[in-house]
Amino acid sequence: MVTVAFVLLYGGGIAAGMVVLKHEQLRDKGAFHAAVLFWCLAMGALFHYACGALTPDAIFGVIPAGLLYGPCFAYFFSVWVMRARAWGVGDHKLNLEPTFDQAEAAEKRGDLPAALRLYQSAAQGNPGNAETRRRLGEAYLKSGDADSGIAEMRTALGMIEDPEKKMVLAFRVVDLLIELKADSFNSGLILRELERDYSGTRVGELAKARRARLVAAGG
Repeated sequence: MVTVAFVLLYGGGIAAGMVVLKHEQLRDKGAFHAAVLFWCLAMGALFHYACGALTPDAIFGVIPAGLLYGPCFAYFFSVWVMRARAWGVGDHKLNLEPTFDQAEAAEKRGDLPAALRLYQSAAQGNPGNAETRRRLGEAYLKSGDADSGIAEMRTALGMIEDPEKKMVLAFRVVDLLIELKADSFNSGLILRELERDYSGTRVGELAKARRARLVAAGG
């Protein structure tokens, strides 16, 4: 009975956690965490009581405990695996919004309007987050709104402090301006500013070379 209960609770919890991880649709709010933690404690007490009784009546305690405690365990398991992965690749420094998981899932389903609404909501809640504005810009582009997409990316560009990340996004914006708007003037301004701000560094040299190619091409 104890073995069955253990497999039901923890095995089912891990399996459910893997499903959550696959879809990456997680909520990460403090209030929800507190409610789930309280539920875990309550269901855990029921579980231990049921295992300790070892009577026919225990079946009516273990099974409900497994059904309720298992999903709670699954949630915490998946959240901490996601956090461990984020720390491993350094994404924790980006201060990502929980909305991103839902928006990415919507994009995978092909529901671009839903993804765009989620990114818009994240940007309204945290307008000073460069990654939020960049993702919103990409969502606008995928939805066919090039002007809004480029505008959001240029806003994000002004918020980024890391030279390498700033360079990557600057080059992305330059490519979009040239390909979609044939705007070599603003492309040159972005590259000139990057070259000036990081003069004497690798980023500055790459920006200088990119601007030289733009001029040579008639920009």
